[in-house]
Amino acid sequence: MNALRKIYHLKKLELAKLTDYAVRIPPGGNSDALCETIITWEKDGREFSTTGLDSDQTVAAIKATQKMLNII
Repeated sequence: MNALRKIYHLKKLELAKLTDYAVRIPPGGNSDALCETIITWEKDGREFSTTGLDSDQTVAAIKATQKMLNII
């Protein structure tokens, strides 16, 4: 996010503000299970959510962030 902020600042663009972050991991402890990351953003007075799905929580968050970038 810091790298994205720097790029958006250089281009004089506004990045959406992260307002909520939730992770859903299925019960059972299976290490190859998919986890879902749901991130809520706010930009220009409107709120929207993006989701990412992957077996790695960090990758799921990156996918959700990538979707936000495509929306704005």
